[in-house]
Order: sequence, then structure tokens, then C-alpha cells
Amino acid sequence: MARPRKIEKEDALEAAMQAFWRRGYEATSMHDLMEATGLKKGSIYQTFGDKKALFLEALNQYADSVFHDFQTTFRDAATPMDGMRVFLTETLVDFALQETVRKGCFIVNTTIELAAHDEDSRAIINRQNARIEKMLTHEIEQGQKTGDFRNDIPANELATELNVMLYGLMADSKSTGEPARTKKLAANFLRSLCP
Repeated sequence: MARPRKIEKEDALEAAMQAFWRRGYEATSMHDLMEATGLKKGSIYQTFGDKKALFLEALNQYADSVFHDFQTTFRDAATPMDGMRVFLTETLVDFALQETVRKGCFIVNTTIELAAHDEDSRAIINRQNARIEKMLTHEIEQGQKTGDFRNDIPANELATELNVMLYGLMADSKSTGEPARTKKLAANFLRSLCP
């Protein structure tokens, strides 16, 4: 049996990610994955390995994509304050509200479903949190130097607090689906960083 071409594999991985994102790991069956990807069970196993391996590859792809988008937001900003404003009040709000059916954040959903008892998922989540907090720490440190961000709390602590608030924002937007509420919370996060 021929292996799917790279573009077919990428499309299948994206489709599998969407299925896992909507339903969660446990609730997504092989039948669901076959239907989503258009691949037969044997092709899924041959291309990705088992269901768990496919899930982890999808979660990794999602994490990398999200992190890249976050990096781009800050890289394109003129100042740390501009970057944080866009990150909190535009990038995150758009991200939280992008779907008509709220799926939440795949990382947050996986944290709730699997992180307590699945070491492989937890490792991906911990890597994502570490690099997001490192990025936020850098941006907050730069903003502290210019006086835009409060300096009574170390930048790394503010970054950790902000990351935890992001988890809450994503979970809240999934459950409420209220754009005005999500935008207000994001704006409040930004104000909490200011002196």
C-alpha cells in the first residue's frame, strides 16, 4: 500500500486535529478519524501509527501553529506595549471567538482531559507553556524598561500569571461564547500589567 503524499498527510493531520479538537481524545473513535481524514484504518496506522501517535502529532502541530502566531504578533509590533495590546485585545480575542461552534483551545481542552494522567500530552503542554511564558517574560521585561508595564512584580511571575489567565479566558469563551465578555476580560488583563 503506497504511503500518502506529503500534502495528503498534512491534510489528513489537519482533519484529524479538527476531529480531536471538537470531541477530545477519548470521544474520538477510529471511525471518526477515518471519516474526517478520508483514510482507511490501515492507512492511518501506516502513516501515523496508532490513535495516540496521531493525536500527539496533531497536538504538536496545533501548539507550533499557535506559538508561531503569537510570536508574529509581538515581532510585528512597534513596542512591547503595542505587542501586548494586540496580543491580548485582538489576537487572543479573535482566537477565542473564531469558531461559530466554540471549540475552545485544543491545548486547554487537552490539559483538562488528559494532562493529569497522560505523560505524553503533559510534555507537549508543558513545552508550550514554557515557551509562551518565556516569550511573555521577554516582552514584559522590555515594557518594564520603558515604564509601560508594572515593575513591582518580576516579569517572569507576571508572564506565568498572564498565561494562567489565558487558560481561563479560553475556557470561559468556550462556555459563554459572549464576545463582549471576552473582549472586556482581555482588556482587563492588559490593564493589570500597567503601572
